[in-house]
Amino acid sequence: MSNWQPIETAPKDGTKIRLTWMENGIPQEQWIMQWDEGRTNALIPGITGFWVTPCGSATWVANGEGAPTHWAPAHQFNN
Repeated sequence: MSNWQPIETAPKDGTKIRLTWMENGIPQEQWIMQWDEGRTNALIPGITGFWVTPCGSATWVANGEGAPTHWAPAHQFNN
């Protein structure tokens, strides 16, 4: 049974969660991230608010092509 939830239901309160996108119903690359409302990325000007790794070294855009499509609690799977 899969516990992946639609990204629209992901918490945006700073909780660390696991993000992925699906291809043919199969989760792809997964990242532990948390929402940062004030975060920007110089490579994507004009957007504020990104998913960010806990150490802050990587961001993931929230919407559009290439954005994560699903989330699960960070502790749900082994790393």
